[in-house]
Amino acid sequence: MHGALRMSRLTSLILAGVLFASPAILRAEEADSPEEQLAAASALFDAKKFPEAAQRLDAFLAAYPKHAKAGAAAFALGRARAELKQYDKAVPAYEKAVTSKDPAVLTMAELGLGESAMFTRQYDKAVGALSEAVKADLPINQAATAFYWIGQADYQLGKFAASQEAYDRITRELKRSDLIDSAYYGAGLAAQRQGKTQEARQRYQIVVDRYPKSDDRTNALLGLAQLDVNEKRWPQARAELDALLAVQSLPADTRSAAEDSLIETLLELQDYGAAIPRLEAALNRLPATDPNRFRAQLSLGTARYRQKQYDKALPAYLEASKSGEEAVASQGLYWAANAQRSLNHSSEAADLFQKLATRYPNSDLAKKAQDHAGEARAEVVNSISDPAQLAATVKTLPAAERGPATIRLARLWLQQKKYAEAAAPLVDLLKTNPPAPVGPEANYLLGVAYDGLGKDAQAETALSAAVRTGADATWVADANSRLAWLYVSLKQPDKAEAAANAALAGKLEPEAQQQTRLALLQAYLDQKKWDQALDSSRALLQGNPPPDTVAAVVFTQAWVAEKRAMPEESLPLWVRITKEFPKSQYAPDALLRVGDARLKAEKWDEARDSYTALITDFPKSPLVWEARYKLGSALYNGGKPADAATEFDAVANEKAAGDYAPESLYWAGVALDKAGKKPEAIQRLSKLVTQYPTHARVANAKIRLAALKAVGG
Repeated sequence: MHGALRMSRLTSLILAGVLFASPAILRAEEADSPEEQLAAASALFDAKKFPEAAQRLDAFLAAYPKHAKAGAAAFALGRARAELKQYDKAVPAYEKAVTSKDPAVLTMAELGLGESAMFTRQYDKAVGALSEAVKADLPINQAATAFYWIGQADYQLGKFAASQEAYDRITRELKRSDLIDSAYYGAGLAAQRQGKTQEARQRYQIVVDRYPKSDDRTNALLGLAQLDVNEKRWPQARAELDALLAVQSLPADTRSAAEDSLIETLLELQDYGAAIPRLEAALNRLPATDPNRFRAQLSLGTARYRQKQYDKALPAYLEASKSGEEAVASQGLYWAANAQRSLNHSSEAADLFQKLATRYPNSDLAKKAQDHAGEARAEVVNSISDPAQLAATVKTLPAAERGPATIRLARLWLQQKKYAEAAAPLVDLLKTNPPAPVGPEANYLLGVAYDGLGKDAQAETALSAAVRTGADATWVADANSRLAWLYVSLKQPDKAEAAANAALAGKLEPEAQQQTRLALLQAYLDQKKWDQALDSSRALLQGNPPPDTVAAVVFTQAWVAEKRAMPEESLPLWVRITKEFPKSQYAPDALLRVGDARLKAEKWDEARDSYTALITDFPKSPLVWEARYKLGSALYNGGKPADAATEFDAVANEKAAGDYAPESLYWAGVALDKAGKKPEAIQRLSKLVTQYPTHARVANAKIRLAALKAVGG
């Protein structure tokens, strides 16, 4: 109920004047007749012996319910009960008096009934009785009090229009009443509850301006501020509330209401620094079990959270989560979890989010909390860099969240090149048939692991599945690039070509792009697509590749030119390799082919230099024996048969020389013959005939042997 009940006496009178025509002179203990009993009761009442008077009147009404003075006696009983503050017993006594219709007490009984009904919160009964009473010609203050009570009773009944009308009767018709200031205030309250903002504001302002000493002035100031709060006029509301709270003598209930409104205003103004101490003060005055305490904790948590004081916001939110109101408790849990997350306590945050989702599944926050719980657990997973620790953590996750965590686990193992360890959890994961994007990525990583293990067939199967089901993933280009090389290895150049082109159509890092172009080049070479191979080579060189790639591409261009029988194009490329990449793996081939070209052109010294460089710089190359054989040819043709014989002998005595060994035996004999070393020549040619009787050079060897032996014979 707003304000204080104005319970000034409405029914003051001398009972003897109602019960008897003359004052009672009998002592109470001598009364016998009805009249004597009434006189005794009157005497007891006047002596303020209200319990005894009530007892006498109860007995009288029980004995003489139809007595002519029954109405007056019932009224007197009601008065006695009211004086004893037994308002619940006063109500039926006054009702009997009203029912009697005794004009001597009717109006006063209605007023008394209204008074006692107000005290017992029987507001309908109070309105009914007082509405009848004000029809009589009452003194101004008595009438004002009756209307004031009607206003209060209707307000409590939610009949705000009727309440305002009762208050307005006082301000219109009873302006000299002592209750005029309170009536304006009550009318303002009732108008405010009806949404009549301007009327409420006008009445509050009258109290503030006209009645500076009114007990309701501070309440009116509060009302004005709360109107501004309701209208979201936050700066005005703050100024008004600050001024109100500066009043030292402010009643406790008004101060509490003003504090609450100011806290709301400060939060809306986002002045969290100012709101925090007021919220702390509010918590100090709120009982431990007061529901408002949990709401205040929620607001305190919010203020601290907005100030980024997450460590201080957390305990406030946790206290709010203990509320019996689902809305408050769920908010407390939700924001406590967010505070933990802001403190980088992802595991604790996940637990709180999950608690909210489990405890309040129908809350508006439940779905969001469930999602955030997963995100927080993902943060925990992403913070773990030790794959063994992560593997243990994955086992504790809900089934729906194990997929992404397993993906991270596999990547950690792959970073350490532990391909078997990466493959095992991926195989288990794929058995559960996870949906995209987890399933496709799991296949991709499994393909990478198998590729690292050298299991080309399994790698191709996994990567093909990944590309087929995860076409839009960021890793698809890399998967296709890997597939291109796998198909090269598996001797499926057509598929290698398709995979490489698919990879190049995606987004690849420069290095990966070069590697993919190399795979494409190899696919073209394997398919003898010479023109495409050359185009691919040029594209590679335009990408500013590293030296080793340049060497490989130039080698390929030279090799293709030879395959196409275009020596005029191949020779400059071979020469380029010998000059620009003299230490590369392609240099032995290039030196051999440059030597061959010079040999064919009868440039014996240049051929000799090229072969010698191969033999000297790459002594372990499988081309060494061919180079020594051809070096012998260059020396022989250059007029140095003895030196040539030395090279031929070196090749002839080497098992690894293959077909060049018998060929070298023959030419060693020829060179020694030319050098004038007939016995040595005979020895080499004889060895050829003996060890390689089916060789093509044997026939010529026998002829030479016959001639040598004849001359030597």
